[in-house]
Amino acid sequence: MFAQPWAWLGLAGLAVPIAIHLLARHQAVRAFFPTLRFIDATELSAIRRHRLTDLPLLFVRMAIVALAVAAIAGPTFFGATVTTSGPAAIAVVVDASAGAISDAGPAAARAAVQNVPASTIVSAASLPEGIRSASAWLTRQSGRRELLVISDFQRGAIDAASLAIVPAGVGVRFSPLPFFAAKTLPGFEMIGERSRMAWPVAPSNVPLPLTVRAGAEQTRADAILSAVASLVNTSPVDATARRAAIVFRAAPEFAALRAQATPIDQPWMFAVVQPLVNDAAIQAHITPTSANGELVVLVDDAPDSLRSASIASSMLGTLLQPLPWSEFEPDTIAPEQLRAWERAPSGATTSVSGEPQGRWVWLLVLVLLGVEMWMRRRVPTSMPAEVRDARVA
Repeated sequence: MFAQPWAWLGLAGLAVPIAIHLLARHQAVRAFFPTLRFIDATELSAIRRHRLTDLPLLFVRMAIVALAVAAIAGPTFFGATVTTSGPAAIAVVVDASAGAISDAGPAAARAAVQNVPASTIVSAASLPEGIRSASAWLTRQSGRRELLVISDFQRGAIDAASLAIVPAGVGVRFSPLPFFAAKTLPGFEMIGERSRMAWPVAPSNVPLPLTVRAGAEQTRADAILSAVASLVNTSPVDATARRAAIVFRAAPEFAALRAQATPIDQPWMFAVVQPLVNDAAIQAHITPTSANGELVVLVDDAPDSLRSASIASSMLGTLLQPLPWSEFEPDTIAPEQLRAWERAPSGATTSVSGEPQGRWVWLLVLVLLGVEMWMRRRVPTSMPAEVRDARVA
């Protein structure tokens, strides 16, 4: 490698010795003869010579120019360390959506991250948000930069617009995870590229953290809960962690619970109740209370009313933290599309460490200069001895 590679432009100077040899004026060698009697007369003609002569001397002079250029370039062949830098900054966006982290997803994601010397890791349930955060971090970095996205890449999870915010010069790579489609909702089925929802849905066998009590109107209350559960994720949950109940006014215990109401005192209870109390159309019909670690919401309305359905949907959605509808997408982005979105980072930077060895090349240049001087002063061996002695003298 060379410390100053731009110096190789000086090789254009090789044309100088060639021009000198072409333009040099050549003098004829004078020889002494005792008589011209036996030399035939010839017609004199002017001949301009354009042929290269004395090729060994020309090659020596060209070698001097080439070696001088190499010396200026600063060769570091001996004891030099050449380092080609990889990406100086790598941002890894890991898909933290429920579909990507289910089953073998976490192990595959950990394996993918361990194989990358990541500078920062962004875990995001939404790939566009994760890419936006990673791009903002990469914008503040210098050197080569690269973005690695690890996901199962369900269709619709990412598009060209999501990648348009990645800064120019930043490489983009994708590492697909094994795809495990979320279980379909009760009553939902795919027929080719079409979907169909059966109504009313069959009751789900998945335990829910929400129960309903309505006494004589229990059948209608169960139907409302079943209908609401069909519209949210009903993945298995820890039924003992967060329990809530909706008690309608038709339930026998409704009056007693209202009389013995205890203020709620758990953060998760406030999270479940907050959407209800913020809705003016609902807040006058509910009374949140706590009993034996269970959140009880007293609803002063009929079980089959629209307000009751809204209350059950809001509470169940907060308790379950349902999946977005995109997680039920049964297809993934084609690998060909992912490869089309990939791009390489900016070119690698090469650094050379070690002391330049140009002084040894300069020494060789001096040797060749001595050879060139000797060749220039040498006398052709074809000259007569007296002419050679006269020139030398």
